[in-house]
Amino acid sequence: MSTVHVHCTFNHAHPPRDSLFLTLVVYNKYDGFVAGKIQNEIRQSKGFSNPSEEAVLNILRTSDVMTQLLTDLLKPSGLSSTQYTVLLILRGSSGKGPCCREIGERLVTRDPDVTRLIDRLEKRDLLLRTRDKDDRRVVTIQLTPAGMALVNELDEPIEKWNRKLMRNISGADTKILIDLLERFREGLERFSQA
Repeated sequence: MSTVHVHCTFNHAHPPRDSLFLTLVVYNKYDGFVAGKIQNEIRQSKGFSNPSEEAVLNILRTSDVMTQLLTDLLKPSGLSSTQYTVLLILRGSSGKGPCCREIGERLVTRDPDVTRLIDRLEKRDLLLRTRDKDDRRVVTIQLTPAGMALVNELDEPIEKWNRKLMRNISGADTKILIDLLERFREGLERFSQA
């Protein structure tokens, strides 16, 4: 819980005519830390109870902003970010291609219905399903020439987008960010298994 102390400051030699000058000081429970930009962005008047709460909200807010920006970038191609990721997975696969389950395991964001996702891409002639000759239960998925062309066409705009997103962060800070996010995800995996 935050406590707000309001101090009224007057200079008696020059008293205010129609206004009163106030200084607001916000103290949080954790060592007098005043929250960063996220508190203003989400219009949070109450301070955060600890730095962890603020960090988690920053991660969630950043993820949401990045997802929306990527959605806007992919909109002209008619792809969602998850569909784009499927095309990337297929382009990076060797051999006969992965099955639906393998694609689902490799997605960056979870999609509860990978089969329907694959159906939509197949309707657009971006991928092809092939039933295995030796085991008819196994269906593998590969990009069609149209799917390969589309994912290749998106390489340049996505690369520019990535550089633009990271323009305010140095190479050294990028490596630190990667390390912190990987450690954070490792903690999440342990948390979900507990």
